[in-house]
Amino acid sequence: MDYSPHLAATALALPATFIAWRLLGSFLDKSFTRKFTVLHDLDKLGPAHARPDEKRIRGTVVICGGSIAGLWSALVAADHFENVLIIEPEAWVFTEEGKSNTYDRNGVYIEDSREHARSRVAQYNAHHAFQPIALEALRKYFPSIDDEIRRTNGIISDYEVNCHCHGRHFMALPRQEFPDGKQPKCFFMSRELYERLLRRLVLNYSDRIRIKIGTVTNLDADPADLMTISSVSVRLPDGDMEDIPATLVIDCTGGTQAGFKWLRRIATDPMNSEGLQRYTPSGAIPWDDLRLAYNTAQKYIRFRWHIPEEARGRLPIPGGYNNVPWMYTYFPVPGKEQKLFMFSRIEGHRIDMSFGGWGEPPLPTDLSEIPDWFRDLGKDHHKPPDWVYPFVESLMEQKDKVEIATGRYPSLSWIRYEKAPYVPHNFIAIGDSVLQPNPTYGQGCSKATIGAVALDAMLKTLPFAESTKIPPNFGRDFFIMHADKIQGVWDGTKPTDYQFPTTIPSKGEKLSDEWLMGGLGNIVMELAGLDKEVDAVLYKVRFFMAPQTALMTPYMMSKILLFQLRKKLGFIRS
Repeated sequence: MDYSPHLAATALALPATFIAWRLLGSFLDKSFTRKFTVLHDLDKLGPAHARPDEKRIRGTVVICGGSIAGLWSALVAADHFENVLIIEPEAWVFTEEGKSNTYDRNGVYIEDSREHARSRVAQYNAHHAFQPIALEALRKYFPSIDDEIRRTNGIISDYEVNCHCHGRHFMALPRQEFPDGKQPKCFFMSRELYERLLRRLVLNYSDRIRIKIGTVTNLDADPADLMTISSVSVRLPDGDMEDIPATLVIDCTGGTQAGFKWLRRIATDPMNSEGLQRYTPSGAIPWDDLRLAYNTAQKYIRFRWHIPEEARGRLPIPGGYNNVPWMYTYFPVPGKEQKLFMFSRIEGHRIDMSFGGWGEPPLPTDLSEIPDWFRDLGKDHHKPPDWVYPFVESLMEQKDKVEIATGRYPSLSWIRYEKAPYVPHNFIAIGDSVLQPNPTYGQGCSKATIGAVALDAMLKTLPFAESTKIPPNFGRDFFIMHADKIQGVWDGTKPTDYQFPTTIPSKGEKLSDEWLMGGLGNIVMELAGLDKEVDAVLYKVRFFMAPQTALMTPYMMSKILLFQLRKKLGFIRS
């Protein structure tokens, strides 16, 4: 029998199958990236892509809240609408003080630059690493942003936070994937400084952006069309009330999540409920179930030192003081440890040493307890690198220059507006007003940027790009699209938080509900410290540079299963 035709067919089929498989994988990757991230939307940002005057959406966008989400929303809205109005309760933030730097380019404190502090913003003075997605978006609007950041004594650097778990470095910057040296960059500064910088840039961006000092207390539905918000009610500083007409309302009230209360008030009003029934979509869930919330029972204490010039070179930091803005992060093994600590450098030549953890881990309460805390950590947990101990001793020498702050994390929540019984055509929400994630993972401010970029992208797609008014179902369409962009934040961190026995789960849930995903996440974190390919994917997913599906490919899952099998057989030790 002649087998040559069969062999020839097989020889042709194998490479064809391989090529088809690769093409399918590439197609799915692009599709998931477009659906679950805003990476493909960044190139269309900025003034070069703003609407011409004759195509602008008529009327005024009213933005409720002037913090980071509100400022990003105003920036995007200024490219699409006739007018933008930010309503903000705290008057001082829009004075010169609220738009000024607190340190000069060299890190010298500017006298009288800080007479006020935000009263409604958690972690206002905390250090942040603002992820590459935020820097890239800012560069589209402000070509000089790198110099603007350096003028504040902020730091632009490779995005590396030197995170360790299971005794290994994981979520490391995957330099091997950037042979051209164009690895992801981010900027490091305090939340306070970022907000001041962003406010100055946004208010100078367009004369369409205006401000009003006051507090939004309610939304007013149009009596003739309950699906449209006609105006917002604002309490002015003198106590008087004012109704302001709105073409679109954007809730940026942060952790207060006031928009949820406003919509529920309208929807449950007996005068409105019957008229709104026909607008309730199939699959909508009750108001009581719309907001998910859990509490990680986390507390922290932060010690902050100003480092004089003569002492900076003596600090035993691997890579040197000037080259490593974020020196070290110790992340506890979920379910086995509780303690968390990190070292970072902030504007003004200050170094933060922060301690925290899930539940009630013992934390140092003053400087004298820090050495013992580290000695105990070495006994009970994976020992930190050897340089940590002399580094701590060097900081302790600056005892007269330390500032101490303490606090607790709020409850974490997600309002699933895309499933709400009632969403007006012209209402959306961005930032913490939709989803308030665990600050430990450093995703909150980037999430606000993503929401604004997603809004810009939606307004540039048909039919919205050709419309000069807000069309029906715009609000719900936005929330459906927006949920795809941010759900990974919730799904990617909640299972880890549920591994800690002190976490208080969401109503109707048990910690064991996240046993599978939390356990899988723990395996991935451990494997990432050993496998550069897995670590690179985890890095990109956690920092909004890849969709969450990138961790679920057959190749990644095979690596995870093989790793777990080798552990069970004793070839790998934790």
